[in-house]
Amino acid sequence: MNNKMIFRVVCLWVALACSGLSLAATWPVKDLAGYRDVSLRGDGSIVSIPVSIRTDRLVNKARLRLSLTYSPALIPAISHIKIQLNDEPVGIVPIPQNGTGSIVKEFDLDPKLFVDYNQIKLQLVGHYTRQCEDPTHSSIWVSIANDSTLTIDETQLSISNELANLPFPFFDSKDNGPATFNMVFGRSASWPEWQSGGIIASWFGAMADYRAVKFNVYQDALPAAHAVIVALPDSLPKYLRGPDPIKGPTLAMINMPGSANTKLLLVTGRTPEELETAAWALVSGRSALARNVAVISNFKLPAARKPYDAPKWLSPDGPVAFKSLVTDPLQLQAQGAWSNEIKLPVHMPPDLFIWHNTGLPVELKFRFTPPTKQDTSTLYFSVNNQFTQAFDLSSGAASSSIWKAVVPFFGTKKGRDGGEVELPAFQLGAKNILSFQFNSSHAVGACAGPPGLFRAAIDPTSTLDISGFYHHAELPDLQRFAISGYPYTRLADLADTAFVLPNTPQADDLQAAFVLLAKLGAATGYPGLRLRMLAGRDVDTVSDRNLVLVGGANRLPLIKAWYDKARMLDDDEAGQTNRLPDALPLTGDIRNTIGNAMAMLVGFESPLKSGKSVVAVTWKEGVPYADFMRLLGDASKASLFAGDTTVLTAKGLASFNTQPRYAVGNLPWWMPIRIWFSDHPFALALLTLFTVMIFAAWLSRTLKRVAAKRLGNG
Repeated sequence: MNNKMIFRVVCLWVALACSGLSLAATWPVKDLAGYRDVSLRGDGSIVSIPVSIRTDRLVNKARLRLSLTYSPALIPAISHIKIQLNDEPVGIVPIPQNGTGSIVKEFDLDPKLFVDYNQIKLQLVGHYTRQCEDPTHSSIWVSIANDSTLTIDETQLSISNELANLPFPFFDSKDNGPATFNMVFGRSASWPEWQSGGIIASWFGAMADYRAVKFNVYQDALPAAHAVIVALPDSLPKYLRGPDPIKGPTLAMINMPGSANTKLLLVTGRTPEELETAAWALVSGRSALARNVAVISNFKLPAARKPYDAPKWLSPDGPVAFKSLVTDPLQLQAQGAWSNEIKLPVHMPPDLFIWHNTGLPVELKFRFTPPTKQDTSTLYFSVNNQFTQAFDLSSGAASSSIWKAVVPFFGTKKGRDGGEVELPAFQLGAKNILSFQFNSSHAVGACAGPPGLFRAAIDPTSTLDISGFYHHAELPDLQRFAISGYPYTRLADLADTAFVLPNTPQADDLQAAFVLLAKLGAATGYPGLRLRMLAGRDVDTVSDRNLVLVGGANRLPLIKAWYDKARMLDDDEAGQTNRLPDALPLTGDIRNTIGNAMAMLVGFESPLKSGKSVVAVTWKEGVPYADFMRLLGDASKASLFAGDTTVLTAKGLASFNTQPRYAVGNLPWWMPIRIWFSDHPFALALLTLFTVMIFAAWLSRTLKRVAAKRLGNG
């Protein structure tokens, strides 16, 4: 054992002695694997189960419980399942003699084998005959049941006050569960602190990505967990006031009073401008150059973002290579006869105008090990779980190929052989999944011999191209907002967005605003550096921005003034549903629903400036609205919001269309005319007839003049 290893072991034992807090958790294997059907099919097939360990945890014990159902055709003496942890063998599950078709087996996994990111592999060695056989025969299978689990017992390690560790411990990318963030403000906090807190909230959301988020806001109080304190010197809590004056924009990591393992991140400055600079420096990564305290100097705000250049979206400037859409090139590779799908997430600007386009240009390149005999090996290509195209991988096909075509929005398209291919009527949205399934059938029938190792890959230089598209959307559309934060995310730094709260916001107003800001950050992958957050009385100063109104119905009168139906949240007016206009319900009846509303999300055109948008989230005073914000903060629940009004009642969510529509985007002048005529074919027919008649009359008069002239000359 070398000195470095000895030092590491000593550090771990010291950390254990200092912390001593034991934590245990159990996860279903299917949730970890990310597949609804976790099964092994064919001899040699493998299922990989990813497991990540938090930065501040050390594994003490781990136990894998497998509940399996197996094919009755498997021969017990020569069939089994191999278990590996990070490519180290940890056990075997034999197929029992005279079995019942199911097995429950538990394994203790060596905690020393665990690292930050781990892979538990299950590999099937399956045989249905002792003679020559087809390794891909349909009778070779094992299915992992729903009650299979992984239980890990961990010890919490001590945490150092190192700014270089940020965003840890406030956010840990290795934790795939819901993310909770604690924000602390002083008793006399004001808009500079709240706006800086909003910038930080959007940064947390950008990192949390797909995870559900929750914010807790404290005023002059501390939680029992890691927290970020945003305060000017005059509003700093008493326990943070020291003899040394603040010298400029400052970031500091300190211990929670009474707990050496719970951390506080202090974001402060002598003036509102310095406080905002400290927040900018934090979300821009400038804190990585210091230890526990950083005084920021010579900070320059990053250049303003251009429309639609969010880091998570396909660039509108030209073809985008697949390699920029994955974190590891191995994600584009597959091996084995029954390999898992290759899934490629593709986020596009949510207002791409596809009315005049046939589809999304794609250049798909792929490689595979060619079979030695004729078979039915195939690559299946799907978009958003809709089958799109199949590619022949048989022995007569080349071992690499390039497919240049379009991923269709709807209708039909030319297949690779030149024939028509019928396609489902699906439409690409803001968030999409391209799926590639290599199905290898290298061995055909019994006695065909071993197939060898099948390898395949989608070439990382394959491209998608959205550079030729216009941008246009009909608003209000709460589903666009819930999925991608549109139209606020058009500029990733939120340079044209303002959050409007009550004049004296309470903790619940700030919590709701931070959840929405985290949602916008998650949609773009970029913090809202140029966000404005202000009181309702000052809304006229941001009339040129898209607005988000957040607050209790009685404390932000602006919502009721601009959206009359919000008055139904008042108990004394809840029964006056006869004031509501007729609506086109998406789910339920708005007249019966809104009187029982507890919270609502609404969208409409800004009364301050044509073409600008307003989205408002509000709730009835005294009613718990946490469930509503939980749904808003969870990307997987975005489809529950639709239309221009979504209402939360005791029975759940209901959505409606009640508002006039308005258009945003950059279409050329002639395109709206084409759209209008496409929606009014009878008017187009009349225009065509009128044009033909005018042309015929002009042509008749012209011909008569020519004839008269010729006759006169004769």
